[in-house]
Amino acid sequence: MSKSDALALSQQFATSPPASDDWPGVSRSSLSASLVMRLNNPDLVHQQLTSLCGPASFVRAIALDMPLTYVRCAIDLYRTGRGNIVNLDIAPHRRMKRTPPKMGTDAADWIMMGSLRDDENLIFSVANAPGLVAGMTLPRAMVKWFQSAGYTNISDQAHLAWWPERNRLWAARYASNLHSAGYKVVMLIDADVLDPAKQDSDRINVPNHWVTLTSPILTKATMHLAEPVSFWIYSWGARMRIPANPAIPVTLSRFLQKFYGFVAAKL
Repeated sequence: MSKSDALALSQQFATSPPASDDWPGVSRSSLSASLVMRLNNPDLVHQQLTSLCGPASFVRAIALDMPLTYVRCAIDLYRTGRGNIVNLDIAPHRRMKRTPPKMGTDAADWIMMGSLRDDENLIFSVANAPGLVAGMTLPRAMVKWFQSAGYTNISDQAHLAWWPERNRLWAARYASNLHSAGYKVVMLIDADVLDPAKQDSDRINVPNHWVTLTSPILTKATMHLAEPVSFWIYSWGARMRIPANPAIPVTLSRFLQKFYGFVAAKL
């Protein structure tokens, strides 16, 4: 399942017969171009202003680890309205398929991320639900996606409620170690830590954003709570640094207040 095969399939798809009736808001050429761009740089997977951060981290992992599967799933979703990633079957609602990409979302990202999230929803469709209702990804869904996609080494350390600082510290160390061991580590955080104006705030925090760890979590010493943190994550179509503004240090203790654990997976 090489990247070169995936690129060839994406380019062939652009000249295949007519556009899909299922996705009237997405052209064949735009989907093909989008797939090629993401194969060459999976960090371009971008939720834009939607609440599809969980699917974004998962889809990026698939584009990195299984490029041909990624392309085949997107093309199958476009052609037939159904796709699969190993044993993960994806079948979005008709309303989702009939809705053009929202909030500036790219063609491939809308089809892959929107379909993945929409397939999980029993009541609301990503296409028409208010606010963040239909786009939220629970940890159990993230675990299910990775398991069904063939990842056999999975650790679920994500929490949706308050948990003691000592447990968060252990989880941060574990996440860093798993990243260094080649795992995809998808962390649940309060998105304020990515905002230079709010990165060091002490307001009430909420687990509202999934990101992917792309470097070890480092401090100047050995992960002492009072030391400033410095590491990189993937989110919103790019690599981002924590702290977002290096001129305003964020201690490990402050980061842990905005950290709600992770789901890690390795093929």
